[in-house]
Amino acid sequence: MSNYTEMQEHELSAAGCRGDFQAFEELVRRNGAQMYILALALGRKQEAGFRIMEQAISLTWQYRRKVKDEKNLPDAIYKQIGTIAAKEDGASEESGRLEQLEQGSEEGVWQSSKQMMSERSTLVERMLLRMSVEQRTVFLLTYAARLEKDQIVSFGLASEHLVEHRLNEAMDLVYKGAKEQKVDINEHFLLRHFQDEHERLLPASDTELAEVMQAGFAEAKAGKILKLIRKKRIIWGAVGCAILIFIIGVLSWGTLGYQEMKVFDQSYWSSTLKIGSLDSQRLEEGDYVSIGEVLPEQNGLRLFIDGAMQTSDGFMMWYRLENTQGRTAPNMDKVDLWNNGVVGGESYEDGSTRMNTERNRVYGKIEIAKNRSLEGFPLDHSQVHIAASVEENGQYRSAAFELAVPDFPEKPAKEINIDKSFTIQGQTFYIPKVTITTDRTIVSIEADSSNLVGIEQLREPTLDVVNRTDFGISGENKSKLDYSGSLEEWMFGSIYYDEFTELRLYINGIQGSVPSTIPFIKINTDTGEVVEAPDSFNGNVEISGTAEDSFFHIYFPQTDSLEYSISNQYTDALGNVYFTQGNQLINGGVSYKVTNFDYAQPLTFDLDSYQRHFYEDTEDVMEEQNHFNLTLVENLMP
Repeated sequence: MSNYTEMQEHELSAAGCRGDFQAFEELVRRNGAQMYILALALGRKQEAGFRIMEQAISLTWQYRRKVKDEKNLPDAIYKQIGTIAAKEDGASEESGRLEQLEQGSEEGVWQSSKQMMSERSTLVERMLLRMSVEQRTVFLLTYAARLEKDQIVSFGLASEHLVEHRLNEAMDLVYKGAKEQKVDINEHFLLRHFQDEHERLLPASDTELAEVMQAGFAEAKAGKILKLIRKKRIIWGAVGCAILIFIIGVLSWGTLGYQEMKVFDQSYWSSTLKIGSLDSQRLEEGDYVSIGEVLPEQNGLRLFIDGAMQTSDGFMMWYRLENTQGRTAPNMDKVDLWNNGVVGGESYEDGSTRMNTERNRVYGKIEIAKNRSLEGFPLDHSQVHIAASVEENGQYRSAAFELAVPDFPEKPAKEINIDKSFTIQGQTFYIPKVTITTDRTIVSIEADSSNLVGIEQLREPTLDVVNRTDFGISGENKSKLDYSGSLEEWMFGSIYYDEFTELRLYINGIQGSVPSTIPFIKINTDTGEVVEAPDSFNGNVEISGTAEDSFFHIYFPQTDSLEYSISNQYTDALGNVYFTQGNQLINGGVSYKVTNFDYAQPLTFDLDSYQRHFYEDTEDVMEEQNHFNLTLVENLMP
């Protein structure tokens, strides 16, 4: 056996496929922990998980010669685990749990009494019943086993894209059920709901694993599972004719199924939208574009485009995709917006698509965001490019479809009266209204006539779009778009079709500087008193004693938030003009040499330049309202 422990895994896999049982045993032992996690997560009971794992080991050995990639035998075992779990412990297990939850039983497997009485726990188990095998598998591996996406992919059950897609589908079902039942279900609750199951995965001892694997090896050697399957085949031979007719019907349907599909179908649209949402309301009101276009078939893939609805960022599109030459549902891989043969739009991201599968078809909606210009406005696009594919019987087929971007009717602008003003650093601004169009949001703003700074000096304005519901608060921050037009119109991305209850305007202070309203400092040099100076001047003028040459010195300090320079010219109270005899920098301030005359007090020193900065990151500045948050609209929507 020592020779087998030194072999690489792909060598063990190849040897096992060729009938080397000792190599097969070593391969299973190396992957036993992963097999245990997968089987227990999908079986949801220890005895079920052990049984699934035993059968998977035995069946994989019996069918080892049919494994397509002999260097990847572990994937064949993982797939057997998934198949057996789906057949034996799939919906029936969730059904039993659901019955226990609804009856308030205290004997539910791995469920605390508090969870069992929870309406949310009951809902989760009910949604598990409604999930497909693929959706349930990914969902349980995510929340019961707490595996990351790449770990789930490592089982070889699905690609990364498909894992993400199935999880999104499963979560959509859960959230839709929560919305209907008016309960709040979030990721934290799901992790807590499956906490006991997750903990059961952790303490698997080497002894337990060894016993399960040994039982699987024993079944594999005895061929028990295979014999049972053959026995069932004999029993089912009595109805072989009926099965044959069914298979012929399925095959015929797989090739000719597209004839059953209507050119235009709107029946599934509402299922892709959240119940009670603004989009759902728009659908009821007919705010959409019917298309009904069937694109030419490519490599056995046929695409139906049923309709579209405009969104604030672009548009959503309802489609049906069919595999006309097989029985596997195809995948919608990528969607791009093009303009004159150049990619100019954003591909849809995971989570922005809602799909459902039905035999060899997939249908749903995709949300597509338009690309934006350098100024931030949505560009015009001419074509939608869609990439689709299907993998079936070891063959990969793909297609690239193209259609025109849907035309949407022009919509009137929405205008919200604001009539609010705000003051920041002593500067007052007024916002009369907000105008919302399908491609931008315009905040009108005016500066008070007494202001010392303009609108352009307001720093980093951001529009916060907030939506408050019974389930919490969601929102989006929209930065001001670059725009060379009127300074009195701030442009942000469109919120025309967004759901929101509040609009807030955030301003991160004043950029640059504000000139002083008092461009001088008056000092009584006899007493050292500052008679008049800018409000923000927080220094004390120091006057030295008389020097031998009949001069004295006036020291003007500077601070981090105050910068100025003083003219070398000054006047007394009678208007007589004098000039300083020099200056010197001392400790960050300036000391001026002044002739020791008998002046008419006070003396006035003109400020050549004076700047009060507003955006340094200091506590003093923050206390003086460096930033400002103004609620423009509240409770706009119920």
